[in-house]
Amino acid sequence: MIPSSRRGLTRSNRLARPVGAYKSPTMIAPIVMGHRGCASLKSPRLRYLSGHSLDLRPCLAYRERWLTIVRRTKPETVIVLEGWSGEGSKYIDGVWAEPCTPHFDWAYRRDLTELVQRIASLGSTPVVVKTLAPFTADLPSKFSKLWGGKDERELDGLFQKRVSCQNRVKQQVARETGAVLLDLEAEICPNGECVRTREGFVLRGDGMHFYGPGGAWAATWLLDGVAELSSR
Repeated sequence: MIPSSRRGLTRSNRLARPVGAYKSPTMIAPIVMGHRGCASLKSPRLRYLSGHSLDLRPCLAYRERWLTIVRRTKPETVIVLEGWSGEGSKYIDGVWAEPCTPHFDWAYRRDLTELVQRIASLGSTPVVVKTLAPFTADLPSKFSKLWGGKDERELDGLFQKRVSCQNRVKQQVARETGAVLLDLEAEICPNGECVRTREGFVLRGDGMHFYGPGGAWAATWLLDGVAELSSR
């Protein structure tokens, strides 16, 4: 349920600007917190398919900052929205692990469960969102150096496999914790075939992020889904 004040916090690395600009007919006031590469999984480092790496240590501090904001602002709903996990591998508990391997999926389930339970313990309703793989044909060429020489067909298969594993974990965590589950993947990828456009506009201009008209559509879909909680 969303009480009368209907404030909500979105912990996202995919929809920050469009959600923040959302004009809600149901009086939702979003608070958006996101950071590049940060997700529920606790990891100090990301290694791309090419071997390039990204320092994720600031994400550990961001995670606590998100929870501090939940504690201070007391939003009725907290949306946990994470992007795809196909960038490569992450350093987890002293070892490198890739999505869809037992260690990675176990750690992701552990850390997402902990985050959801902490959100609930602070009095907010946690909402977990199933996301979708990038549309590789639209990915900017500047990203190609990160993919280790893989062609578009290989990347499509790899990214879809990894996102599917990530979404299975999200579904399991939602079922076990009682968190609300919103399925963005099913909305955009009915019968497993993802659409590139909706209502005449491109959903993800760079193949990855929702922005412009696509961002407005995704933000509306997401927050309207949260608003429906108030009628249950």
